Amino acid sequence: MPSEKPSLSTAQRAAVYLRNSQLDKCAAFAANGGTLDAHLTLVQYSLQFISSSMQKVELAKLSRVYLNLLQSSGVSINTVMKLAGKVLSVQQTLDAANRIGSLAELVSDVRIFNRLWGLLPLLQWYVSVIENPPTDKVIRYVRYLQVAANILYQPLENVAYLASHNVIPMSESAQLRLWCESCKLWAAHVVLEFVRLYREYVLYKESKRSEVSEKTSSRLYYDVPSRDWVLSMFMNAAYLPLTVHWSLPQGCLSPMQVGFFGTVAGISQVYPLWFK
Repeated sequence: MPSEKPSLSTAQRAAVYLRNSQLDKCAAFAANGGTLDAHLTLVQYSLQFISSSMQKVELAKLSRVYLNLLQSSGVSINTVMKLAGKVLSVQQTLDAANRIGSLAELVSDVRIFNRLWGLLPLLQWYVSVIENPPTDKVIRYVRYLQVAANILYQPLENVAYLASHNVIPMSESAQLRLWCESCKLWAAHVVLEFVRLYREYVLYKESKRSEVSEKTSSRLYYDVPSRDWVLSMFMNAAYLPLTVHWSLPQGCLSPMQVGFFGTVAGISQVYPLWFK
């Protein structure tokens, strides 16, 4: 008679489940600053989008409640009770939306705090670009400009962030000016990234045309260099309106739009980490 396998305890079953899950991958992402920020980006903006959407829907409901109340010729006790119940329900949902929004703000603060030493990897990037410059002249100069923009951007953001937490004495108007100027440099990086991606596309098409016949090359119009290239296009297309928004003192996007574009950017960063 074959011996029966000993039954596992609850703790052992939990350990087996965790070993077979994505625990190791999650731990590796959490230990890596770059991948952690990508996930926090998705969390932050998706929470902001959810919070803003809830607020918009519930405020529309509240407006309809008050409109119905104003249009009613005679208001009975039952009508008042129903309207009061709707107002209470809306208020509870708005409270939940505000709490979700507060969590999004906390995640945003954590991300900016983690970038206080972000100048170090930027300097590593500078060394890498100088020692191993791209072979294509256009991409090479784009990289030089991007490195310069980011090295200027990071200290401005750091000072503005520390000043917003009263670590550095600075007026609110000066802080706002630093935030805007740093985001203009970020916007410059995004625009330059479009130039780089377009140049990579041109080089890719040229290489493909040299490999295939004229008949086949006519069908390459929708061909793209790689999946990462497509994801980079989506990410930068999402970041462009965000950087313009943050470069303006009053902004140009609603909180819901910020949450939407940020969520798209976050998905574009997280997707290749999980689906290779």
